[in-house]
Amino acid sequence: MNLFRYSAVMLALIAPQVNADVFISQVVHAGSNSKAIEIANSGDQAVELKGYELFTIRDGVADHNKPYVAYALDGVTLESGEVWVLVRSDAGGTHGAELKKKASELANSQVLNFNGNDPITLRKNGQIIDIVGEMNGVEFLPRETWVRREAAWHAQTDYSRGDWSALKEGSIDYLGQLADPGDEPEPVEPDFDQVATIMELQGEGFHSPYTDPDNYKFYSDETFKVNGIVTYVQSSNGVLSRGFYIQDQQGGGNACASSGIFVHGATTGLSVGDKVDVYGKVQEYYGATQLSVGKNPIIKTGTGNIEPTALRIGNCEVDGVAEKDNFEITLERHEGMWVKLDKDTDMKVARTFGFDFGPFRNNMVASYGAVNYHPNQKYAPGSEDAIAVSRSNKQRRLFIESPKKAPNGVIPWYPEFGTDNGTGTTDDYIRVGATIDGMEGFIGFSHDEYRLFVTNKADASFFNHEGIERTEHPEVKEGDIKIGAFNVLNYFTSPFGGASNPLEQNRGADNGDDFQVQGDKLAAAMLAIDADIWSFLEVENNGYDYMSSIVEITRRLNEQLPPEKHYAIMRHPEMKTVGTDAISTKVIYRPTVVSLERAEVIEMPAQHVPARYWPEGVEAKSAFQRHSMTGVFTVNGNGERLILSSNHFKSKGSECWEDHDMETGEVVDADEQGQCENFRVSAAYTLAEALDELDGHKIILGDLNSYAHEDPIMLLTNSAPEGYEIKAARNTFLGGKELHGNDGALFNHTPYNYIDIIAKLHPDGFSYSYSDTVGNLDYALISPSLLPHVVDATEWNINSRESTLFEYPTKNTGKFGKYDDPFRSSDHDPAILTLDFLPSVKLGSKVQLPESPINMPSENRPSEGETFTAVVDLTLLNRAYLQVGEAVQVIIDDRNIYDVSTYSRSQIRRLSRADIQRGWVSIDLVNVGAGESRVTYLYNGQIVNDRQLMIKEKEAAYSGGAVNMLLLMALASLAYLRRRGQIGK
Repeated sequence: MNLFRYSAVMLALIAPQVNADVFISQVVHAGSNSKAIEIANSGDQAVELKGYELFTIRDGVADHNKPYVAYALDGVTLESGEVWVLVRSDAGGTHGAELKKKASELANSQVLNFNGNDPITLRKNGQIIDIVGEMNGVEFLPRETWVRREAAWHAQTDYSRGDWSALKEGSIDYLGQLADPGDEPEPVEPDFDQVATIMELQGEGFHSPYTDPDNYKFYSDETFKVNGIVTYVQSSNGVLSRGFYIQDQQGGGNACASSGIFVHGATTGLSVGDKVDVYGKVQEYYGATQLSVGKNPIIKTGTGNIEPTALRIGNCEVDGVAEKDNFEITLERHEGMWVKLDKDTDMKVARTFGFDFGPFRNNMVASYGAVNYHPNQKYAPGSEDAIAVSRSNKQRRLFIESPKKAPNGVIPWYPEFGTDNGTGTTDDYIRVGATIDGMEGFIGFSHDEYRLFVTNKADASFFNHEGIERTEHPEVKEGDIKIGAFNVLNYFTSPFGGASNPLEQNRGADNGDDFQVQGDKLAAAMLAIDADIWSFLEVENNGYDYMSSIVEITRRLNEQLPPEKHYAIMRHPEMKTVGTDAISTKVIYRPTVVSLERAEVIEMPAQHVPARYWPEGVEAKSAFQRHSMTGVFTVNGNGERLILSSNHFKSKGSECWEDHDMETGEVVDADEQGQCENFRVSAAYTLAEALDELDGHKIILGDLNSYAHEDPIMLLTNSAPEGYEIKAARNTFLGGKELHGNDGALFNHTPYNYIDIIAKLHPDGFSYSYSDTVGNLDYALISPSLLPHVVDATEWNINSRESTLFEYPTKNTGKFGKYDDPFRSSDHDPAILTLDFLPSVKLGSKVQLPESPINMPSENRPSEGETFTAVVDLTLLNRAYLQVGEAVQVIIDDRNIYDVSTYSRSQIRRLSRADIQRGWVSIDLVNVGAGESRVTYLYNGQIVNDRQLMIKEKEAAYSGGAVNMLLLMALASLAYLRRRGQIGK
């Protein structure tokens, strides 16, 4: 007996059995809206149904966001032994007309819009007195007619499947009367042409030998009698059609033919373990071999047992191809079979659980032996090697499905996925690259792909993450400077108080809760990385004022950091927004680590192809790109210049002239570079030429929307194979002037020679997962001059390996919990580069300080463009001795209250014996900017004071007396200094 235990919410709705003689006596569930509910009175007295109502619980969830659906029965009176039938007024199809004739009342009520997982109840005065079905979304009612057995002719709040007789779909012989049909008569064997085994029907190829789909023969001529054991029942349509799987108990001795098959037809009365004779034709249904039984009966012949078969590569051959060379042969010879994926099957998670736009549902993808790299990640587009990778990816692919469509935010076969471990995160996750161990299900085929329909329940032990575990911090060697690049997945503040962007769009969070989660996750990732310079992509292009996106990100970080680690926001002094897109690139940096000489905005080209050159029927369009935000920095402590360029090239999903077939107008992508690759080449060329005009070590950071061997990257790294031509887009313009004309431009070898440093150090790494392939879209490309300074470079796989369910949006994730951890903080992984510039310092002897500085000068009065000479009184550090080699640093910048800056200058002075003996040092900061500036003083990396300083425009005199470090520090008490924890320790 299948009794259901109810939640507290449901118990509150359940009443003691009142007038138990009134109950639901029959339910009709057929296609084309042919649905009915019958209620009966088995007592010896008439019952007036005032206060009674039929009541459907959507999806069997008591607190579901879908409302309960009720139909009042006031005005109905049931005489003793009488029934009352409610039928959908729009019942149609084969059964609709006859069904309506049985109606006591026709209605278009939602209570008759039930599905197989919607319990149907009878309530009195708001409390449940009778129930048909199971709660929590369990499919209990296939397309059948259910009639209540006489032994259960009373209302009861404990549902039991054994109380009901199941009749075939559309059966209404007993509707309209209180009757028990008893057991159905034994079915009569139909006519058939021959007896066959499942293996004979499946054959050793990719379709049944009794069909010929290449010549449009999708059904066999013969009707077969086939025996097998039921291994799975799909009682209603879902991802799988209604039907059941059977498998040959013996296997037939042919290891190269499947011993299982799907039977498309009625499932009435069938259970797993039934041994059955099935009668039907073999059908190739969109590539899947199945038996189509029509109205033929399923005859039970006994019971049996089947165990899942471990999926293994065998020694079979199809059309001259060995199984070891094509994993699809392995999948085909297990089609329809109950299989198990264990560690020796060697199936890797290729795409973790998320939405699949092909069949338009949530699922997962596995691949045999290894994750699937994008073909252009390691090979030139269109090359034989790239084509071979693409073919291999297809052959090794297996989609992981649930037989029923997964609701938003739920993995049906992994109920504990994403549950909180008690620390504000989860241990129940699935990462790309994990080895699957323990999953069971049936191999099917649809949408041109092999699929495993999972039948058992998974937990964390099913996924071996050895070597790819989540980590709290990136595994990267430290240096003097750490640089990060991060696509932040549309961080938009305009809906929450920030200014609008030029397009007045919102591509980010659409409610405050999601926005808070997004910010928390991004901050968690950034703080764990702890970069000194950040390049951000997909930040809303809404300026640098209060609640602008870049100000809000920086505020979140600075609030959680000590003052000496605070970030400043790089801004071009003449630009409020960068370009005209809704998003832009941004840069923040630590003035304690690097100085900002100036910000540059490198304009990217636009494409304007005249309408006469577009294919017939295709509307002419212009194409634009986001400008590059480039900072000229110097390394504090040695003056080396870093040119850091933050970029976000044109999307692969955009549209450019070169994407179209000139005859058909269709968009084509023969080499799998996506759309607009030629336009991205134009951007790469423009960027490289502009950077070539700047002196210093160069770093190209960002999301270049190109895999590692695609044209834009090969142009920048001068790595195209011999004879390979890289083509820039036609009709491109810079600042209104033509860049490349009608013919575009061709390149093979280029003079740029940037180094893809992450790929050089980690050739198998990746930063992005799309569909079921991985690769790099996020880069740190360095000039050769920087190579000697590189300590390490990597991507931190906090996003590409993780399920989209962990992302901030809740729109399509139901009630799935979100966490303030770094995992799936974006769809791109951050790229990280560490550099060494400063020599190691060995501190010398301790030297006693004088009681007061000896002959210390005052600070000067600089104007714009002049040198500011800062003077630091060492005697105010409240130390009797200082050590030779200790550091004093002074920073001047124009950071405002939002930490926005157009420049900064800094120098570090290593103390000599003479410096300490005289009790002061001076530090020159050249070419200071105009306006209100901030001067910050540090000792051994800790801030000891800061103050404001007004810098006059050029040639203007400085008003007021000089204020030097000595005077200001004298005003600060020793308690203040100790409270800040920055000196005297």
